[in-house]
Amino acid sequence: MLFRPDLNETAKAAGGRVARVASRARRRTVSITITLLILGGLGYIAWTSLQQKQAANRARPDLPVPVLAATPRIQDVPVYLDGVGAVRALNNVLVRSQVDGKLIAVNFVEGQDVKKGDVLGEIDPVLYKATFDQAVAKKAQDEAQLANQRLDLARYQQLSATNAGSKQQYDTQRALIAQTEALVNADQAAIDNAQAMLSYTKIIAPLSGRAGLRQVDQGNIIHAADATGLVIITQLQPIAVQSMPPPPRARWPSMSSAMTALRLSIPAS
Repeated sequence: MLFRPDLNETAKAAGGRVARVASRARRRTVSITITLLILGGLGYIAWTSLQQKQAANRARPDLPVPVLAATPRIQDVPVYLDGVGAVRALNNVLVRSQVDGKLIAVNFVEGQDVKKGDVLGEIDPVLYKATFDQAVAKKAQDEAQLANQRLDLARYQQLSATNAGSKQQYDTQRALIAQTEALVNADQAAIDNAQAMLSYTKIIAPLSGRAGLRQVDQGNIIHAADATGLVIITQLQPIAVQSMPPPPRARWPSMSSAMTALRLSIPAS
């Protein structure tokens, strides 16, 4: 025997499912609506706060300007102008050797900032050291001879006082001592000259500035008469500016071009 389903129960089940689907759709719609309302309210609050801050930052022209009291003082006020001009170094020095010899050391690189008194290069000092030592030895020899001559003068003076020796011999000894003293002074001058030549074996920077291209490499023989020299040093501080246009009189009516302060930026190497 076949079972026949009840049509009323089937219709009731289908209607229940439709009702549940409709209920879920309504709840989803309500949740989305509430979320959008909340986001819109937060956005409105943020926008209102931003507008209030911007309005507070803008100063009203009709409001009084706050004034602070300060002690008056007199001082220089720099004025900076932008314009096209020509920059020229105050000093360009060609550094050359003062003695002849072999260049044994170069103590700088191209583009380096050097200071006054820095040793830029060194020349072989062997020959100049030998000349200096020779001058010192010659002076010591003449000083020893001078000391002996002074002892002889004291003896001749005693003999002359007792008429045991001639007065001419005494005078001759005095003249010989004066001659030797002059020789010792000449030896000292020779020492000073040899010491100066020895010091010239170190090539010293005459001023502070920036080193240019190296003209001579280490190991070459250089001479004091060389026209190229070792390096050119350009002084950067201070520096001169030429061909600057005068300041506009509309902005600075009481200022002349001679009183204008200029600011320059020198790129570092």
